[in-house]
Amino acid sequence: MRRPFGTKRIRTVLALKSPEDAPAESPLESRAAIVVRESGLPQPTPQFEIFDDGSFVGRVDFAWPEYRVALEVDGFSVHGDRAAWDRDQKRSSQLAAAGWRVHRVTHDRLRNPADIVAELRKSLVRSQTTH
Repeated sequence: MRRPFGTKRIRTVLALKSPEDAPAESPLESRAAIVVRESGLPQPTPQFEIFDDGSFVGRVDFAWPEYRVALEVDGFSVHGDRAAWDRDQKRSSQLAAAGWRVHRVTHDRLRNPADIVAELRKSLVRSQTTH
């Protein structure tokens, strides 16, 4: 009997997921999670809430809190209007002011995961030397 199309991909995603992981909020975020998991980098905390001086700044898709490095996955459907863009810019500034390095990926950027992994690796190494 033939399996439905996409079954292998679904099994791959499920095999990578651990019970304590927060659920991905989009297929794009799931793809980014696979890239990070297969990268050899330290594993991030998904859906991490960031506070600065006791005030909530925002929740990032993936975080390496001990390095103050975050990865945000930006899908156009959620971030594709002026108000969302303005909110994202404000939050990015607040995260930077709190000492976080935020990397952003889109659907197009996920086509070349080696670039994303190289950027994250560089940022994690730099953060190790400054903390």
